[in-house]
This record gives sequence, C-alpha cells and structure tokens, in this order.
Amino acid sequence: MPLYIDKVETINIKGVEEPSLEWLNKFILKCRDLTDSLIQIGFEKRLKVLDELGKIWTEKLHEGKVNHLIEVVAKNTGYSVRNVELDLAFISEVLSRNNLIKLFDNGLVGGYKTLDFPVELNDREMVLNRPLSPNLIIATGNSVVPSILPAVVSLASGGVTILKPSIVNYSVVVDVFTPLKDLAESMVEGASEIARSLLVTYFLHDSKVLDNILLSAPLAAVNYWGGEPGRSTIVEKVLRNPYKPRIVINGPLTGLAIVDEDSINADTPVKLARDVVLYDQQLCSSPTYVLYIGSMSAAADFAKKLGEALDKIGSTFPRKFTEHGSYTLLLMRKKLEIEGYTVFNSQNLENPWIIAVRGSPHTKDVRKYKIDTAIPLHQRKRFVEIRVLDKDELLPVTLDGLLQELSYQGVDKFQTALLAVSESRKSKLINLLARIGVYRIVPLGESFLRTPIEPYDGEFIPKYFTYTIYVRDCERFGDVAKYFRWGI
Repeated sequence: MPLYIDKVETINIKGVEEPSLEWLNKFILKCRDLTDSLIQIGFEKRLKVLDELGKIWTEKLHEGKVNHLIEVVAKNTGYSVRNVELDLAFISEVLSRNNLIKLFDNGLVGGYKTLDFPVELNDREMVLNRPLSPNLIIATGNSVVPSILPAVVSLASGGVTILKPSIVNYSVVVDVFTPLKDLAESMVEGASEIARSLLVTYFLHDSKVLDNILLSAPLAAVNYWGGEPGRSTIVEKVLRNPYKPRIVINGPLTGLAIVDEDSINADTPVKLARDVVLYDQQLCSSPTYVLYIGSMSAAADFAKKLGEALDKIGSTFPRKFTEHGSYTLLLMRKKLEIEGYTVFNSQNLENPWIIAVRGSPHTKDVRKYKIDTAIPLHQRKRFVEIRVLDKDELLPVTLDGLLQELSYQGVDKFQTALLAVSESRKSKLINLLARIGVYRIVPLGESFLRTPIEPYDGEFIPKYFTYTIYVRDCERFGDVAKYFRWGI
C-alpha cells in the first residue's frame, strides 16, 4: 500500500496497490501550495523533523523492532543478514541534521542559508536557492540508501516528493517514513508539512499510471537510479513530457582498485576483501577489477593472500547458495582457466568467491581480449579480476580497454577508484583517472564510505532538486558602458 498521511485512493494491478491516476493528479495539483508551506517553515525546522525520524529509526534498530525487515531484505537481495544490518544502520546517518547541513552547505552555491534568503557572494550580488517541485524519484534495490537519500534531500530542499523504491526494500522505506504521521499528530513543528509533501508508493514496471505521470504530469525533476533497459525507457518518456522536467540519472557504474607491488603490506588484501564482500560488489563503488602494477609472480602471491582475507571476512557475511549457483560457479571457473587465467576460488558454499589473475593486453581492442560475458558483471558477486601490468606505461591502454569492456556489459564507466600505491605514482594516477571520467578516488578499503560533503556521480545531490536565482542589488551598467556606442 502507498504511504501518505491521508487516505490514498488506489487501484489493484496484478496484486499491487497503486494510487489511482485521479488521486495522483489531485495530489500534484496541490504541490505548489505544499511547496510554499515547506518553504515557510524554513530549512532548519525541516531538518529537525528529518533528524527526529533518524532518532526513531536508530531506536527501532537497537530494540530489534526491524529484525523482520532485515530477514525480508536479506531474502530479496541475497545479501547476508549482517550486510543488511549494516545497510540499515546507515539510514540514520542520512537523516542526521549535522550531516544534512554539511551536505547542503557544500552542495549549494552560497551554502544552505540560501534556501531561506539571498546570500551575498560579491558586492551586492546575491544568490537564492529554491526547490524544484514536485520531484519523482525512482530508486534501485541494491541498497536502501539510494531510496532514502534523494527523498530526504528533496524534502529538505522544500520539494514535494513522490518516491518509488524498489520492491526489494519497499517495506524498509515505508517503515522509515511511517513515524511522520505520528510526529504530525504530536504537533511537532514542520512534521505535518513534510508528511503532506511525501508520497511513497510502488508502481509496476508497466504501470499505466506511472506512464501517465512521466509523459504528462507537471513534474519539476525526475531522478532515476539504475541501468538498462529501465533507464532508456524512463528517459524516453520524460523527454516527451511537455513540462520538460529536469532528468537526473544515476546509472550503472562499477569500481576499480589499483595497487602496486611496492605499497602492499599485510593490510592491503584485507582492505580489498572488505570492499569486495560488502554488498557483494553490487554498489556502483564496489571494485570488480584490480590493476596490479608489478610482476606476475608477486601478483599471484597477492591473490593468494587476498583469498585468505576473503575466506576470513566473507565467512562473517555468509550467503545462502543454491545447487544451481554452485554449478554456475564451477562453469565460470572452467571458462576462466580455458581462457588462460590463473584462478583461485573458495571451498565454502556459504562464502563463494573467485579471483582470476592474468596479464593485461597491449591493446585497447577488447574484442581481441575479453572475459566471457555470459555471466554479466552485476551478477559476479565476490568475483575479483586482477590484471597484471609489469610497467606503468600500460596503464592508459589498459584503462581504455576496460572502459570498452564495461560498455559491452551495460556499465557506463568506473565510478570509484581505490588506491594503494606509492606517493610517486599517486599524482600521475589521479590525472589519468580524471582523464577517463572517474567520479571518486579514495583509499583502498573505503569504497562504501561516503562523507556528507561528497558529490554523487560528479554532482552535489542538493543540486538535483534546486535551482539558483541570481540577484543584483545595484546598478552596474556604468562599468561596461564604455564598450558601447549608444548614439544618445
């Protein structure tokens, strides 16, 4: 069922309760007034309500009141229970007042105060940031954060928000926002306005109601998280919308680790194993490829130590594995060996992992050198492919080849690069990674860790749901008049 402070008129489509088109149209017609009410209560009070939601969620976690949800999400995603617990623990950080202030202060020109009044940037030149509204957010299911974060930022900005989570974590998202109604009834200042500005609902992929909203509703922004074919379908429909909503896509990306022989210590394989095991490489930041700069023999030794770390860390995040999954894993190992990879693998069916090691080609044409793509990248959980480079000069051509290889698998590019290299290599690598469009460069072992001031995929997320108004409070024509001949 949809979550809203008031009753929602629904229609049942294949067992799913969707808001009726008539009800949704009425809701969207109220959005300007709802946005005005959010703006009037001010940024700080909006954050106070969201922060209170985070405290309520934390209390639920500590008291075990969401244990049933953890089991459901683990079953739906295939993640270990421990991984789901970690994911749900991040929710309170997303709702934190202090984190949101940092996010907005760094993410908006002029800082978060520009949401309430114009802020001077130069002599009597000011900016004012205003919310886009209403906003439709279509989130993915690989983590609950891509559902919660954009919705929270949209609401904190002052925008009316329609959130469609994945069916995988829908129950969690509903549970996070359900206390809004109680806060509103308890007369917590600002809670009623926020509760009336948030609709959480699921739509089927072929929903006629969703189609109608995308094609003709007066939306201000559409934020889509996910890959193909959904991405192209959504974009094609939104582009036909006469109101021309802003389209923000958080598409399919992956991670890359780069290590060199000189920088490896006892912690290096442990850090990489942690990056691999958390979320089973299903996040856009998770490393699926490793570039090892050094000799083949040293790379093989590193792979063995990585396997030991995967055994240890992975066993604390056990996964349920089917007989079919075991057979698929066996076939994959055989294919890799036939293609010339040195393969290391787990013997524990609750912690299945594969490490494949091979030298990198001297060509960027991936058609002459590529791993069998019968198993897509997003399905290779706890799978590490190590490309060994015996000299730095191979880095540019190897990276270009990997980008081409990603395109064959429906992945846009590398979002995150994890480094464990010498200082002498680091500056050159940063420039090279910037050249291929990497969005994040962070230390090995911290792929999943985001600070409140980080942009998402090259853009600060408060800019998704706001626009900037420029205000000049003095005449400046005299400064440029000398360049014109007016004839008067």
